[in-house]
Amino acid sequence: MHELSLAMDVVDLVLGEAEKKKVSSVLEVEIEIGDISGVEYETFRTAMEISVKGTLLESTVLQLNRVKGMGKCSNCSHVFEMEQRVALCPLCSHFAGKIISGTEFRIVSLIVE
Repeated sequence: MHELSLAMDVVDLVLGEAEKKKVSSVLEVEIEIGDISGVEYETFRTAMEISVKGTLLESTVLQLNRVKGMGKCSNCSHVFEMEQRVALCPLCSHFAGKIISGTEFRIVSLIVE
């Protein structure tokens, strides 16, 4: 379960920033998780709940935003939703030549006091 190691890395990054900025509390952490990023959304949420126990982040609101996988057809340029990294265009059955979104896994913002 790589989500646990990702969650621990996120906690370490946020705590490091909090220490660097000398904040008293972190009210909210906002994270984007792409549907085709390889990170399982619910597993990551659970891993974060485990990872923040006993830390400054224990009462922090975790805002997880899902980002849909979107691709652009290499043949007809149609933009379509992708549920996996390798997907066929629903119009012409060619492969997506470009992944537009859905691979994200990033900390978007921190709200601190």
